[in-house]
Formats: sequence, C-alpha cells, structure tokens
Amino acid sequence: MLTIFLKYLREIHAADPVKNVCVLHTHQPYASALCCLKNGKMEMVHQNCLRFHNDIAYDPDFNGLVMEENEGQRLAKVMGGKRVLLHSNHGIIVVGASAAEAWDDLYYFERAAEVQVLVYSTGKPYTLIGDEVAAGFKKDMDEGKAGWAKNYFDAAKRNLIKQGKDADFDK
Repeated sequence: MLTIFLKYLREIHAADPVKNVCVLHTHQPYASALCCLKNGKMEMVHQNCLRFHNDIAYDPDFNGLVMEENEGQRLAKVMGGKRVLLHSNHGIIVVGASAAEAWDDLYYFERAAEVQVLVYSTGKPYTLIGDEVAAGFKKDMDEGKAGWAKNYFDAAKRNLIKQGKDADFDK
C-alpha cells in the first residue's frame, strides 16, 4: 500500500520535474479543516494568505483511500501547475522547486489557514483583501522566495540539530 502512496507523489513530481522538485502531503489541522468545509477555499483575509493568491487548486472529489493507479496523474492535472492543492476531506499537497520552498509554503499555508479558521470562528463579517493588492503582494513575495525560503529552512534545521534531533540533513 505504501508503494501506491509514494507513486502518486512521484506522478505529481513527474508532471513538472522542475517546478515540483519536492512534493509534500500532510494533514495539518487548520489546512485540513479548510478541506472539510463545503466549498472550502483559502480566502484572502490576511497577508499570509496572499502568498498563495491564484496559486491554489481545489480537488472536490475525495475518493477514499488512494488505491487507483492513476490517482497521481489525476491530482497533477487538478493542480494545473499551482503550488498548493486542497484535497477535499483529506489534506493538502504542496510542491516546490526545492525542499526549502515546499516546506516554507507548507508552513505558511498552515499559518494562513489558522488565521482563516479563527476568523470564521468569530461568526462576524470579515474583510477580503482585493485582487490588485493580493496580486502585488504575491509578486513581491515570489521575487525573493528561493533565497529567504532556504535561509528559513536552514535555520529550522539548525534548530532541530541544536535540540538534538537525530537526523542527517546534508544527505
């Protein structure tokens, strides 16, 4: 069964081996909460959300345990070149041109989802950030992304090493 899970991640990588160098799939609580909402979407309610403006795909079809041979190809097609996929009733998939970029997006997507879930929990009206501001913010963030994502990733690795976590990050 593990082979099928790994196969669908490999197929997403193969769909664009330059952009999808690293493919991460998780069930983080706040991102997963968005996946469980009817028509759950990341809304542009906070600056962390803006990093993903027009770069999120949504898969409304939860098919249970991934056992289909072509599930990775289907998910890659649904992603359509976007960096994040919200998979209904399941979790998220994030791709990046490096492990650092994918990890950074995974981290900030969860932070953005957390803010959105907290905003929803108030039950009060909320303000969406306009498309023009969102697009400009995303463009500015994307310009230096590779460099600062690597710096942040390296700092996180140093933190883990300092805490005595048993891992060889250089391999």
